[in-house]
Amino acid sequence: MFLTLLLAGVILAITFVLYWYMSVPKNLPPGPKGLPILGSAIDTWDVPTQYMLLQKWAKKYGPFFKVYIANKLVLILGDYKTIQEALVKQGDVFAGRPNIVKLVPKEYHDLGLFLSEGDLWKEQRRFAITTLREFGLGRTSMEPHIQEEVQHLVTEMTKHAKGPAFNLHRVINNAVANVICQLVFGRRFEYDDASFGKQLQVLTKRASESNISFLSPLLLCGWIAKLLSILPQGKRLLSEGAQFVDYMDQQVKITAKTYDSNSPPTNYVHAFVKAAKQEQGKNFNDAQLVSTVIDLFAAGTETASSAIRWAVLYLARHPDLQERIYQELKAGMSDDANNNKLPSYSDRAQFPLTEATIMETQRIASLSPLSVMHKTLAPTKLMGYDIPEGTLAIPLLWNVLSDPDTFPHPEKFDPHRFLDEEGKVKRNPNLIPFSSGKRVCIGEGLANMELFIFFAGLFSRFRFFYPPNEPIPTLAAGVGFVRAPTPYNICVELRD
Repeated sequence: MFLTLLLAGVILAITFVLYWYMSVPKNLPPGPKGLPILGSAIDTWDVPTQYMLLQKWAKKYGPFFKVYIANKLVLILGDYKTIQEALVKQGDVFAGRPNIVKLVPKEYHDLGLFLSEGDLWKEQRRFAITTLREFGLGRTSMEPHIQEEVQHLVTEMTKHAKGPAFNLHRVINNAVANVICQLVFGRRFEYDDASFGKQLQVLTKRASESNISFLSPLLLCGWIAKLLSILPQGKRLLSEGAQFVDYMDQQVKITAKTYDSNSPPTNYVHAFVKAAKQEQGKNFNDAQLVSTVIDLFAAGTETASSAIRWAVLYLARHPDLQERIYQELKAGMSDDANNNKLPSYSDRAQFPLTEATIMETQRIASLSPLSVMHKTLAPTKLMGYDIPEGTLAIPLLWNVLSDPDTFPHPEKFDPHRFLDEEGKVKRNPNLIPFSSGKRVCIGEGLANMELFIFFAGLFSRFRFFYPPNEPIPTLAAGVGFVRAPTPYNICVELRD
């Protein structure tokens, strides 16, 4: 009896393995074969080294290759050409989103702008872009709001001038988040607001310290993801996700109560409430509004905050470059009526070294090394290969931004790679920190404006340097959905 069961088990296992290998679609790009059932799930489990492993595979199989995460076929788009072919030229085909495990309560699943698709996504994205532009998104009318927040940040940072080294993560996060809050809620939050600060900490943990990315088996594979409800890490993520949603729901309700139908909307929540009252569509409901606010808040906070903190970290290592940037800013910025120096994004051509340094920071930091995952909505051909409907695809931006053929000595922090012989800014189309295509971040214009004004505002007012007689902070990164610098302490000195 035992031998019969054993033989049956062996035959069943062999049959399953043969079926698994034979069911693989033909004419796919090369890639690691992986194991039956698991695919490359074991190899890609460790998120902090995930993008480096994929880069290693890109060198072996070429910049366009495939991996299997359990039974999920995933295309790795590892160079600029492939990303453009897929996400730009075939943007409609690759506009889908994967059915991943959600870290928020069920009623918010597949809503918002980030993970929605189809008509819901098209409608809500169109509404969000139109509405946010009316409130200044990507336009010069947004500058005063950013400049005002920079002034609040400078005031807060001045408290630490000539004092002991401190971690600037909290204040930078708060300041950057306030720019989004002005658009969404029409108000900002003070830096000592404990409740708001707690939610920013949750956001940081989920974005850059969670050890989870879009290629994580925990998110892609339902049967593996059941571990989330068992593992301590998973329980914490789910609990914090529910708390974060509750907080945002409260803020949305507070803002919605101030809507006056007799006055034009002054923020995104008001505009959404107005659209709902006018019955513009069934998708204008409370859950969709909260989901969209969360997406805008999450997308607009941790990445920009991390970029600024990376800039401080690198320029503290390069004091001569930091001094040259200060001199450029000092010479080019005008004073307002209160003699407070305010940078203007529209005048950025006057600050080529400053802009080049921001570009180099975005490149070397590679804030979203794996970007956001896409899904094909129909069968297609890509780079000569046959791609089935429902195939997942993820841009490996880390490989694009560290390609030595495009960016020589990519490990070196060198803003001059973005300057021509005359010292003017030299654009490089391969610099795509926000990815490309129809689903590119709608806040890209705002993010670039933010980075410039925050960067110029900080480095024109302060000198940043490492604490004396202490080890130089590491350039190692904490990785989740965002590649952020490991927490570090910095000293600040107020400029004359």
